[in-house]
Amino acid sequence: MRHALITGGSRGIGRAICEELARGGANVVLCYAGRAEAAQETVTACEDLGAKALAVQCNVADEAQVKALMDAAVKEFGRIDILVNNAGVTRDGLVMMMKEADFDAVIDTNLKGTFLCMKAVSRIMMKQRYGRIVNLSSVVGLRGNAGQVNYAASKAGVVGMTKSLAKELASRGVTVNAVAPGFIETDMTAAMPQAAKDAMMPTIPMQRLGAPEDVAKAVAFLASLLRNIFGLGSLLAFPGSMCGALLCGLVYWKTRNLPATLAGEVFGTGIIGGLAAYPVAVLFMNVSAAAFYAYVVPFLVSTVGGSILAGILVFTLQKSGALKSMRAALEH
Repeated sequence: MRHALITGGSRGIGRAICEELARGGANVVLCYAGRAEAAQETVTACEDLGAKALAVQCNVADEAQVKALMDAAVKEFGRIDILVNNAGVTRDGLVMMMKEADFDAVIDTNLKGTFLCMKAVSRIMMKQRYGRIVNLSSVVGLRGNAGQVNYAASKAGVVGMTKSLAKELASRGVTVNAVAPGFIETDMTAAMPQAAKDAMMPTIPMQRLGAPEDVAKAVAFLASLLRNIFGLGSLLAFPGSMCGALLCGLVYWKTRNLPATLAGEVFGTGIIGGLAAYPVAVLFMNVSAAAFYAYVVPFLVSTVGGSILAGILVFTLQKSGALKSMRAALEH
């Protein structure tokens, strides 16, 4: 069971992320700025999906409040496995008319808030030697947008922080990634003038706004165990292939029979690797049985299947005399 903390989780993209993670089996702590009723609706939705959920009011631009948020999450669930920095605001306007207070408000929440949350959770995750941090950036931070100098600056800064922190925490089993959504159907985009919506539509290949659920699935992927399982897959391939290679050599040395040798390779790679996979995955890699059967078993099946197909191919080549011809050509 994983435990996730999502900032700005009361509505829009944040609510969709909370529900998606809850659907995937994670317990949820969400923070909200001021809409307690909306936050409680998200809590109820997560609980209906079978997860435990808690809402905490927090201004992410205030370091003391961020610390209190982290403490509440740890007190409730004992650890924080996933942090999603989603809290964000806009104060749009042309730069010549933008008030300094509007610039500061956006930077404080979007950029400083992300920084404070990452700073607070990094010590927790480093101690756990496990963590997933996913930051919400924006395409505006990548290509800019007229009237959003403050927002673009904040989201571009999130990308830079993400890349930097990823290098700091990688050795401790903590990944840091960012998602940069385009225009998504939320309260924020609903408040945009229709002329602005019409102007941006030609820039979207599918000619429609994205849905919060689209972003939530991307976040859930980055927050999942897939990185561990892909790494685990490489680990399993190593002992399996080594066993296969060893049995290949022993069988061929004893029998000089190619089909029997290939059978040894299939047995060593698939069967022995498969037998070793489950205890290694569950006991030492912190992978749940459900995740093992969902991702590692198909990997093992494909490994065995590939070995069998390779064996059939080589056996066919041997029977047709093609291997002798190839060997003769190589010797000459």
